[in-house]
Amino acid sequence: MNGLHHRFLRTTRMRATDVFAGSAGASTFFYTISALFGVWAAYDRAIALERLATLAMGLILMWLLIWQVRRHGLVVLQRLCQACAVLTGALSIHFLLVHDWSAGQQYDFAPFQTFAIALQQMRPRLTLPIGLHENVVANILSMLMPLSAGAIVIVPKAERRWATYAVTAVLTLGLAALTMTFSRGGWSGLVAGFLGASYLYWRTDIGRPSTHRRWLDWLAVSAVTTLGVLFGLLLIAPVAKQLEALLPAGSTPVTHLRLWQDSMSLIRDYRYTGSGLGVSAMVYSTYYFLVHVPYLQHAHNLFIQIGVEQGALGIIGFIGLVSTASVVLGQGFHGSTTTRRAAAIGTASLVAMIVHGLTDATLYAGPLALITFLPIGFALSMQQLDKADSRKAQFRASIGGLYSTWEVGRRTLTGIRLLDEVASRVTKQQMIGWLVGATPTVLAILCMISWPGSISALRANWGAVLQTRAELSTYAWPEWPIQDMVRRTHSVNLGPAAAEYRAALALNPANVTANRRLGQLALSMGQYDVAQRRLEKALAVSPSDQTTVQLLGEVYAIQGNVKQSAFLLASTPSELQERLQMRKWWYEYIDAQQEAAWLNTAIEQR
Repeated sequence: MNGLHHRFLRTTRMRATDVFAGSAGASTFFYTISALFGVWAAYDRAIALERLATLAMGLILMWLLIWQVRRHGLVVLQRLCQACAVLTGALSIHFLLVHDWSAGQQYDFAPFQTFAIALQQMRPRLTLPIGLHENVVANILSMLMPLSAGAIVIVPKAERRWATYAVTAVLTLGLAALTMTFSRGGWSGLVAGFLGASYLYWRTDIGRPSTHRRWLDWLAVSAVTTLGVLFGLLLIAPVAKQLEALLPAGSTPVTHLRLWQDSMSLIRDYRYTGSGLGVSAMVYSTYYFLVHVPYLQHAHNLFIQIGVEQGALGIIGFIGLVSTASVVLGQGFHGSTTTRRAAAIGTASLVAMIVHGLTDATLYAGPLALITFLPIGFALSMQQLDKADSRKAQFRASIGGLYSTWEVGRRTLTGIRLLDEVASRVTKQQMIGWLVGATPTVLAILCMISWPGSISALRANWGAVLQTRAELSTYAWPEWPIQDMVRRTHSVNLGPAAAEYRAALALNPANVTANRRLGQLALSMGQYDVAQRRLEKALAVSPSDQTTVQLLGEVYAIQGNVKQSAFLLASTPSELQERLQMRKWWYEYIDAQQEAAWLNTAIEQR
């Protein structure tokens, strides 16, 4: 009976491993496809290719880690944790010795800034060529510090004595550096990761069932679900104005919320392809902020930034990786003591990445984006730490089919074909497991493609890509004073883009992207009646779209309808004043003095 029971457990474990492999593989595949689309859509291919290389390196290192753990077991994760400890110490020392806290930026924590400036005056005067933004340092430290703790908790006892002293010193340095970044997102991520990992480690400890534990489970699940639903509602509900009444105007929560909500319009414009890898700064400026220079580098949200750059396909792929990693970590809490400890530090790192990513995307938008995949790779490699089987048997049971595929590719290059061997290694059970694992990702993509109005959205997306590549590949400041000049002088051919927008409207007259983009083009070219008609249709469908409100308010003003313009612009944030002055300058530049005067009056009355 016991033998049958163990055989059932082994079979179930093998199937779970195949499901995880299929899910992770499908998510990686679609995420990679979205990155390739991002290169194709980008108006600057050189920047996009550099960013693609960074993301590809992150994915390669992630799968390399999984492969190495599959071959060599826990020792790989032990060495990785030791490397993370070294990197944490080096990054902390670099930040504390190099960062300039007196550069003019005013931080929210004034006493800490005063202390930091005093510390800066006492430290050695060093000038190093590499400087990192505070949020980048905070994001990296919040992910690396839990993994660094693994150099103590998952190493053999013989290695723990000196490792304990060294890692404790490193974590102390890391906490000091994280404090001096003044990053609330970094601290929130680290605290949330610690609490989540601690609770799961305590909850899955062997013991009798407890009513208190069940109540705590219910509270934990309810809290996480409520926060997730609340965050989702904040993205779609126009509540920024109400928050601004409760909080100071221009405060971080209000500005971030407005940015998240309005970034959804950019995701809608480029939902299938993304706006392009590494070029979101000018896309934001040209089609959202309506300014002539880079105004914002990223969306201050990891998932939204992926959507802006790589479209919905990128979001689905990345969420698929994170979800699979989370399930694998959850399974790890039911293993041996060492496996449970590894699952705890992996959970803390992954949760820190997610929580910090909800409020910032500086790391992902920069050259160190590959570090984002480290917690995911650590979590996915946990599936290989099953001591019930030998390494070779575990390897063949988990993703032997992937290994066989690798062998075919390698040996085919030398003239040896092993198709029969592959067929013998890939079992029916593994094939079913991979298909089951890939199903959620594939279904999500099918829903996106088959959603009502998807063909119209695809034509509008294609038009947006054509417009972006035509305009921004030509426009450069100060050679061109403003983007409207490129359109007004017909320096680029925007006919194909406009044709795609009209085709989208023929399929769906309420397409917001097509109406807004055609309205913006008509406004730039002086076709004010056409612009008003298009923008009014766009606003009727999406009344909270900030860009449409600004464009339509401008159209009303330059046509003499100052009162209606001021009423419409009154719903816009206070920081819009400077951007509207830029629009007034444009009408003065083209010698439209009356239009400039009307717009100025509307700005004063808003």
